[in-house]
Amino acid sequence: MRTLLVGDTHLKNRIILPIVAEKAVALKCQQIVLLGDYVDEWHQEQKVTLYRAEMNYLLQWKQAMIQRGFKVVTLLGNHDSAYLTRTIHPYSLQIASGFEWVRSQFLQLGLQVALKIDDFLITHAGLCWGNDLETDYFRPITAQDFRMVKMLAERVGQARGGRHWNGSPIWADYEHELLDAPNPHFLKQIVGHTPVRQITLTSDRPDQLIDIDTFSIHGNFMNHLYGDGSLLLLDHGQLEVVATDWTTAPAVQTYLHDEIYVH
Repeated sequence: MRTLLVGDTHLKNRIILPIVAEKAVALKCQQIVLLGDYVDEWHQEQKVTLYRAEMNYLLQWKQAMIQRGFKVVTLLGNHDSAYLTRTIHPYSLQIASGFEWVRSQFLQLGLQVALKIDDFLITHAGLCWGNDLETDYFRPITAQDFRMVKMLAERVGQARGGRHWNGSPIWADYEHELLDAPNPHFLKQIVGHTPVRQITLTSDRPDQLIDIDTFSIHGNFMNHLYGDGSLLLLDHGQLEVVATDWTTAPAVQTYLHDEIYVH
């Protein structure tokens, strides 16, 4: 199935997803996979209105794309898991009523932990050595899956300040955990979670571990885009990097100045 894969969106769904829809149509894709972390962004912890707008848009966009004939898969990210487990982190929305509303929307979104396409395992952060691939990872998460989500959310590796030697499929650090100790049963993986400037396919490694988290904003510089916004096309095992106008689109600059960094 001709599939377009999209990295973390982090409260920029209204900007990124129209770009994704346009590319999916132009490339004649049948499936779109979003790799998680749909909420939370630098300095946005009090903005209930922004969270509501972004989550509403995400759910409506997914339904609209399905109605247009696309299959849309939404994977679970570590930021998303915090809402499902009712764990308010410093980077989460800090308004209790808004936090609970976001949680209710995630339960409607149909999140799942993992997906396999061709020979590739696709998760938010990657399956490291010592982590098992559970059957339940491939089905939509419900309110009854609290224990599973909590287990994934609490397995934070040392590279991200946790107590485990590597992280779960929603927490594994790409450079210091997944690349250092990939699961030997899954040497072809596509992940997000760790910001990269661009998608790199060439490697002198025997495995294919590809990071597509290209829609990040640099936290130390106001209004600075870190990633180039590229997407990944997967078709019968073949990969192609898809460029976007993310860094130059006027809508992106307007959004950054009018929404993201307005305090």
